[in-house]
Amino acid sequence: TFGNIVGIGIKVDELDWVEDFIDTYHTSVVEKYRTSNLSLNLARLAFARKHFSAALPFLQQVDRSVQLNNLICRSLLIKIFLETDAFDALYGQIDGLDQFLRRREVSDFHRHNYGQFTKFLRHYLALPDTDTAARQQLKEAVIKSEGMSEKEWLSALLS
Repeated sequence: TFGNIVGIGIKVDELDWVEDFIDTYHTSVVEKYRTSNLSLNLARLAFARKHFSAALPFLQQVDRSVQLNNLICRSLLIKIFLETDAFDALYGQIDGLDQFLRRREVSDFHRHNYGQFTKFLRHYLALPDTDTAARQQLKEAVIKSEGMSEKEWLSALLS
């Protein structure tokens, strides 16, 4: 799908290509989802470029009634708040994502994926910066985890 292509392009760090792809093909998305899809993918691209403040307005335009969009927005907000040291907002988003996973009907795959994400984030946030052994141990656990889409980002955070 459109979002998968954008995700792969971001993962292989072809950000200019991703921008061209979004500009060229966003009109091929079903009209009902077009604006939301465009905003979500522009937010993902802005985050990948470390333009965190530019990503936030795009996230406000995403239709969160689509469950996957909601989950992606939540994880992007968490990552932005961590990258920008906005810890009050960060903890609120982590708690909100955990509550969403507990209270909503979510596929087992997404529940596991995003549950692992918040679990490892909480461990990371509890670690003292000086405890390199614990950080390395957590990094190894992240790397060994299965079915977590934010594995690379978390691993880089722990490096």
